Amino acid sequence: MRALVQRVSSARVVVDGAVTGEIGNGLLVFICAMRGDTEKESE
Repeated sequence: MRALVQRVSSARVVVDGAVTGEIGNGLLVFICAMRGDTEKESE
């Protein structure tokens, strides 16, 4: 599992054209599940 943390002035998540999440100033964290990861890594 990999994670990338990025400081942002704004960010949002759009699914099928609809905004499902949005923040102003803060931290955006991208999480990448990789082959071989188990539930233990997600905890």
